[in-house]
Amino acid sequence: MDAVIAFFTSLTFDWLIVAALMLVLSLDAIRSGSNRVTALAVSLPLAAALFSALSGTLIIGAFVTAASPLIQAAIALGLLVILFILTYRILDSYGEPSFFLGILAGIACAIVAVTVWVGFDAVHALWKFGPSVTAVFGDAYALLWILGAFAVLAFARR
Repeated sequence: MDAVIAFFTSLTFDWLIVAALMLVLSLDAIRSGSNRVTALAVSLPLAAALFSALSGTLIIGAFVTAASPLIQAAIALGLLVILFILTYRILDSYGEPSFFLGILAGIACAIVAVTVWVGFDAVHALWKFGPSVTAVFGDAYALLWILGAFAVLAFARR
């Protein structure tokens, strides 16, 4: 029993955020199917890629690069919302919600979310994960995490 108590007391707040994100996304996927979590998982890397391209954009590039980190985070989240809405509209909703597949889809989406967040400097003004989460979901394993999560989402949406 002491080992269990020691394990839970050694958890950092970052891991509680990751677990809460997995729980919330899994509950949503169980309740309404995997369409929303799949749209979020697809739109997160797109938002990160498009935000990095904003600095070279003709009209707003100078504004984005000169903006404060908090404004950059707001722009990045606004871009994410737009991409989520577009991706949600593009994806087809099919199949019945499933308990097991909903859990898988929610965990996979949370993995994509944390992996993108760790590598997305614009949102670090809102929250920067600590070294333990960064070591697990950082640049060294980001490609593997995202490819694995997309494979799980493809399985969960079959």
